[in-house]
Amino acid sequence: MGYKEVHELSYNRRMFTIILIIGGVGTVLYALNNGAKLILEGEFKEIFGRKRLEKKIRELKNHYIVCGYGRMGKIICRELREKNIKFVSL
Repeated sequence: MGYKEVHELSYNRRMFTIILIIGGVGTVLYALNNGAKLILEGEFKEIFGRKRLEKKIRELKNHYIVCGYGRMGKIICRELREKNIKFVSL
């Protein structure tokens, strides 16, 4: 980075350029950090997985909702699956 390429810059212009560069580098690093966080922590997959799940739920009609997947919930889900009845387990 040269301050004397075209003409010499004043002190105020040099300070402005320095602040502009630091702000630009900081913004790029912040964007890269958030992008890496999305990918590495699985948030990217979670966002699209959630949309896919919501789409499937909107398309469901004439189904049962089983609340709880404990001892009885497992038995009920197995029975519904054997009879090819649509259900959602929470």
